[in-house]
Parts: sequence; C-alpha cells; structure tokens
Amino acid sequence: MNVNMESSPVAQAAPAAAGRSPEVDAASIRPIILVGLARSGTKWVSNIIASHEDVVAVQSPTAGGILETDMFEGLRDKFDLGFPTDYIGLIELWSRTEFFRLAGGDPEKFYRLDPRPRSPFAVFDLLMSDFARRHRCGHWLQKTSPLNALDVLDYFRSAKVVVVRRDLLDNARSALALRARHGVPPRPAWTTCHIVYQRKLLDRICSRYRAVEIRYEDLKADPEREKARLFAELGLAPPKNPKTASFPRNTSFASENQREQILSGREAALVKSVAAIVGALPLPVISAVIALRRVFRRPRPRPLVSGSFGEVEDRLVDRSRGAAGAGD
Repeated sequence: MNVNMESSPVAQAAPAAAGRSPEVDAASIRPIILVGLARSGTKWVSNIIASHEDVVAVQSPTAGGILETDMFEGLRDKFDLGFPTDYIGLIELWSRTEFFRLAGGDPEKFYRLDPRPRSPFAVFDLLMSDFARRHRCGHWLQKTSPLNALDVLDYFRSAKVVVVRRDLLDNARSALALRARHGVPPRPAWTTCHIVYQRKLLDRICSRYRAVEIRYEDLKADPEREKARLFAELGLAPPKNPKTASFPRNTSFASENQREQILSGREAALVKSVAAIVGALPLPVISAVIALRRVFRRPRPRPLVSGSFGEVEDRLVDRSRGAAGAGD
C-alpha cells in the first residue's frame, strides 16, 4: 500500500480495501522482512511488494518509496525500555519522525499500554500491525540491512523473508559511485570487504530461514516474470487491484558507458582479488576485522535518527539554496 505525504492514509487505503473483509485479525498479520545490501535493488523490490493490495508499507516521496525505520538500528541500542524515562524518550523521539507520522501512529496509544513493551522490536511491531489492520492488509513490509537482519529475524519469527542479491562488481560500482557523489574517498578494497561480509551474512540468513531470493539482474531482464514469481513465493495471490507504482526505479547508472567508467580495469581486478581473499575467510574472522577497524578509526558524528526527518532536511536544503542564490 502506497502511503505518502501528498495523500491521506484513508485515500490510499480505499483501493486496497475493495472486496476485502471489513476487519483483519491482528494475530494473522504477517511481517515481510526484505534484506539486501545498499545499492543492490532493495528499494525497487520493496516498492514492487508494497504495490500489492494485501501489503502495507510506509513510503514517502522524499525517500523514493519505502522508508527504512531507525528502530532496527539507530534507536534500538540507545534506549533501555525497562526504564520509564527511556520508554518516554523513545516514543517522543520516534513520534516526531516522518516514518511514525506516515504510519498514522499515535503516541498516546503507546503510553496507555499496560504492560509496556520492553523491546524496540515490539514497539515497531505494534505500530506496523496496527497500520496493517487499519488498512485491512494481511502483511506489513520493512526492509533492512544484512548487518541488522539476524537480530530482526530472530524476533520476527513468523516473518516472510525476501533476500535481494546483485552482481558483486555492479554492487561495488554503485556503492563507489554513491561515495563519490557525497565526496567520500572511494576506498574500493574496504568497500569490497564490507560487501563480501554482508553477502556472507545473506548466505547465513538463507541457511537459517526459508527465504525468497531475487536477483537484481533477473528483475531487470524480465520484471513481470520476476514480479509474478515474487508474489507467488510469498504466498500472495495475483493482485486483483494492483496499485499503480508511485515511485520510479532507483537507477545506479545513467548509461552502460557510465557503468563501465566507474571502475578501471585495475580497480575491477582489485575488487575481484579482495572478494576472493575475504570470501575465503570464516564469517567470524571478517566480523572481528571490521569490529577492530571501528575501534581504531576516528568516530564520525552520526545523526541519531538518520533519514527519518527527510521532509525537514529537504526544507533546510531548499532554504539554504535560496539564501545562497539571494547573495549572488
């Protein structure tokens, strides 16, 4: 179900509710957790799943579609919900995010709960299950990184799991291009190490859970076939009233020529060599190396709720641009 800032949740719910029972049993609502590396097509696949009439997801134009929750990463380690002040702090902060608002959350509902949920995952589940129930959908969808996925899936035991994969070199090209756009040094060797680490985490997820796997290249080659397979393997009936996609596919490269230019021949060889070496290491060894590097690197200040206030960030950027233009 597409939910965005430019249309009310009620208006968005109307098409999906057509032909459905007036109420959905809260106990029957199933999460769909989509897992994949950044720059591997997770947003594209998420938006496809969210277009199904029996799936609800929080989407926004500022994010190009699906919004990722900070509850799976930035927020869950910052608050101990055993303490009332931490519980209040979490709800007050989260309730001010774009995600919470677009999901139609009401902080007062969380304050009325007795007993209170003791896990941020439980808080998130309450919000999304209520969102799905209000829109008469049997599933809610959220995507997450392989770095968080094992903890997330350990909590959401009933979740349907989708794993998105992409060719190693193209994933590296896209990640390096994004770093370049943000003025961050490329560091292809380290970027490749992190990509391989997360790919091995995907392998572990697929060995533990019954996952629907989808490859970016297959989806690009035949979108309709892969879309039908995706719905079928998720146990979703062919949509009777498919919602029109509101968000364009997030493309990594403007052209094939640009794609090839991102990595030189020498850099591509380096990526392949590093991938072969790191890929041969056991997962705990790679994890330890990455953790050790974090200890010695200079910490970068990171926002507590990165990406959750996208609409505010856009206004600030527009305002700063206007001020710069006025001074020219």
